[in-house]
Amino acid sequence: MKLYTDKYNPFTLRVLVADRLAGTAVGVQHVQKDEAVKRFPFLKEPKLPFLEVEHNRHIFSPNAICRYLLSCDASKKFTSDLNNLSIGDHWLEWDVLHLQPSVFSFLVASFSPGSSGEANLVTECLAYLESALKPGAKYIVGDELSLTDVVVWGTLYPLLVQQSHQKGLDLNAKYSKVMAWFNNLMQKDEFSSISQIITEGKGPESFKDALVAYQLVNPVASTRKDSNKSEAIADNAESDEISYKKSQVNEQEVNDSVTAWNTQKVPKRRVLEHPILPKDGEKNILITSALPYVNNVPHLGNIIGCVLSADVFAR
Repeated sequence: MKLYTDKYNPFTLRVLVADRLAGTAVGVQHVQKDEAVKRFPFLKEPKLPFLEVEHNRHIFSPNAICRYLLSCDASKKFTSDLNNLSIGDHWLEWDVLHLQPSVFSFLVASFSPGSSGEANLVTECLAYLESALKPGAKYIVGDELSLTDVVVWGTLYPLLVQQSHQKGLDLNAKYSKVMAWFNNLMQKDEFSSISQIITEGKGPESFKDALVAYQLVNPVASTRKDSNKSEAIADNAESDEISYKKSQVNEQEVNDSVTAWNTQKVPKRRVLEHPILPKDGEKNILITSALPYVNNVPHLGNIIGCVLSADVFAR
């Protein structure tokens, strides 16, 4: 197996930690983003790292790479969330959808002199993780190191390892269980040594160019956009509900239909005037026919099949 990545890539952290823990001894080849696209035309964008499992078999998601490598561990130590997909997938999706955009955009902003990132979403994520950790717990899932720990640590490492990027977070006071969990992992050689290798001793500052280059979406902007979108959807849903209630058949109409059926007195058919448009003050019901289907030569049955039912219903 071979891992293709570029230097100072924050996502490579978790992958190489998983490799070290599983003992898979993955080969690492550094490539430039443009070079990666040329060599691998299936890459629509220069997204690194990715793992070449074997010829023409690749894994592109860093979290999926970690899962695959840990599943290759001969001792089968990492089973607490690999075997329980509902738990493992929950944390992996939370990492991708919430933790990564919040932390990385916060870091990108904090790298700029005199500015600080939007802390609200970061603190929400940290509070969620704090609530999930049991008092004195060393790991997020169960009593053993797991895929979840590797993935979440990989995202939080640039934020938690250096205080200069923690403006306004007050980590030790508010998130003591998170910090205890993080410090416990940093005491393990697999985590501390890999972080030194990837950053070459430069700390999280080494990830600055990579994070900016990835152009990670500002979570505050996307959240506001999603909020507005949700409000619009709610308004449309309410409008649809009102329209649906207005279109429902009332009790009087049901009784009239029963009487007409029993007495064979069919209501006089309304003369249609073209163009046929909805009329104010009346219940307007649109009845359409099915799409015609013709397998070979069109014939009368095709017309009957698509329009007869609608015509009968309308009459």
